[in-house]
Amino acid sequence: MLKPVPSIISALAVALVTVSSAAAITGGSIDGDAHPYVGALVVDGFVECSGVLISPTVFATAGHCAADGRRVTVSFDSKLGTGWTLVDGTFRADPARRADLGVVVLDAPTAVVPAALPAEGMAESLARKTLVTSVGYGYSGWAADGSFVYDGFRHAADSPVKRVDKLTITVSTKSAGPCFGDSGGPQLSGDTVLSLTSGGSKDCTGRAEGYRLDSSKARTFLADFVALP
Repeated sequence: MLKPVPSIISALAVALVTVSSAAAITGGSIDGDAHPYVGALVVDGFVECSGVLISPTVFATAGHCAADGRRVTVSFDSKLGTGWTLVDGTFRADPARRADLGVVVLDAPTAVVPAALPAEGMAESLARKTLVTSVGYGYSGWAADGSFVYDGFRHAADSPVKRVDKLTITVSTKSAGPCFGDSGGPQLSGDTVLSLTSGGSKDCTGRAEGYRLDSSKARTFLADFVALP
């Protein structure tokens, strides 16, 4: 059983050989094929973070998940482990201050249909307690000894919005939401990516922050890689 890491910003770093059949997103459910554009970021054979495809060749994730220029791989399988499919690419991090955003430029287009990007300022209209869907491959719960459970599945959960700030959306994770390893995974309104998980409570039961993709700062970086709405 994996032990918890110090903060949600820390990489999950799950060795492929440790993917178990134990019973991602805490308090959620196994995603199956509901969000096929959400993938896992793999660095040197370790699952580091989650992320989301935003064009056939561009995968968005958190900037803290890898070093700029690093060669990485991505999997869109709903269950990671034996027989999974990996797509190669290069990680590019946003150099802007306070910007926790990066992309993987894939070596070749994938057949996966991308999620949609938000229009500029879309999150400004989110009312408090609006439910958004978080998706990722992180820890999914707790074992009897208090350690976190990891099963290799993509999970999803609905969480209410607590606050919308200039660069972030904060959601409550008291009932369900992102945990360790979900960094870079999306907060969705339908199939539109509002933000990417960036940080949160150390026990995964309070709050989580997502870096807004509708902000002017994020859009300036993303415009170099994708067409913006």
